[in-house]
Amino acid sequence: EENELGRFLRSQGSQDKSRAGKIMQATGKALCFSSQQRLALRGPLGRLYQEVETFRYRAISDTWLTVNRMEQSRTEYRGALLWMKDVSQELDPDTHKQMEKFRK
Repeated sequence: EENELGRFLRSQGSQDKSRAGKIMQATGKALCFSSQQRLALRGPLGRLYQEVETFRYRAISDTWLTVNRMEQSRTEYRGALLWMKDVSQELDPDTHKQMEKFRK
């Protein structure tokens, strides 16, 4: 639309020989140029937007998964520590079988 308006102004400005015609031609050239620049930027900007969105969604889900795994590992580790504490309090070093169970 911007390019079409620029072309229209240029064509109408070339028909009008007054100062207004020159202004229309200059404005038409500026509109055509800006529309070409905007079209040249559209592709890279669209790709950048898509990459940012992909990163954002992946980063959020990956972070959520990492935090959940860390919490699960921490819970398992604390459970193992509590079990070792309980078993070591009940452990009789003279009984060989209990010592092997503790080591495992």
